Amino acid sequence: MANRLDPPVRIGISSCLLGENVRYDGGHKLDPFISRILSGFFEWIPVCPETEAGFGIPREPMRLERHGKSISLIGLTSRRDLTPQMRSYVRRSIPLFAHQRLSGYILKTRSPTCGLAVAVHPGRSREPGLFARALLRRFSDLPVAEEEALRDPLVRENWIQRVFAYYRLNRFWSTRWTVHTLREFHTSTELTRLSHSPSLSRRLDRFTANPQDISRLQFRCRYQSEFMRIISCPATRAGNATVLQRAAAILRPFLTPAATSEILKSLDAYRNRALPFLVPFTLVTHYLRLTKIIQLSGQTYFNPFPEELALLNHP
Repeated sequence: MANRLDPPVRIGISSCLLGENVRYDGGHKLDPFISRILSGFFEWIPVCPETEAGFGIPREPMRLERHGKSISLIGLTSRRDLTPQMRSYVRRSIPLFAHQRLSGYILKTRSPTCGLAVAVHPGRSREPGLFARALLRRFSDLPVAEEEALRDPLVRENWIQRVFAYYRLNRFWSTRWTVHTLREFHTSTELTRLSHSPSLSRRLDRFTANPQDISRLQFRCRYQSEFMRIISCPATRAGNATVLQRAAAILRPFLTPAATSEILKSLDAYRNRALPFLVPFTLVTHYLRLTKIIQLSGQTYFNPFPEELALLNHP
């Protein structure tokens, strides 16, 4: 079991993915990766909107249907419109998540309440389920994903990176922060931001350096929105290579020519797709630990999430 952080990284999750028998047929959808791997790092906040809304277990299957301009949750057997009951539950439950201090959410794919892209009948359109829609509207910056999407290594890595970035940012907000301390936090994420989106990062640099005449709350909300937008952009090969090249340049005066050459050769091979990202990243991180250069050691880029998650193994 991995060591949990304090405070814990709390993740909302569809209860069935943890093996709880809350599905319409009385079964579950236990996800092995979630239960065996991620459980060591996260504290789960399980939710099943359908059972908590009072639909019972077992219950009739439901689906989303379009009626004019509105989308309704309809029982397939009874043809009952279950939308008012679900919306009543959503109005009561969604605001309560603010007190849970969630850092992310995993939703059940294709669920008419939890799915992010659920079939709407008739036709071929896809819309978020009623619970998912309300969650996204209330917590627009929260890292949200479906469990099937997390089976893709790159999607999984980006979601986990967003989760820990969101966690660190909200730990910062819980302090008696000032614009000065925010700039220190901002500096510590520089390389991470540049690897994801240099253009958006520069824009946030300008905003942080010269905040407009807005309230403290507005400043916080805008910073968080733009910061999470940057992290939501998948890091690119070019972005990672540029960041590692910059780190290598800072390390160079403290390394032997052979060590510098080793790093640069691995970077060239990575650019040319001859080596996976983990090779130059590990080399730079190794020499960073030896030299303990403060300018780099405080960068979140080199410690984006717990090593035990064994990510960063992509090409």
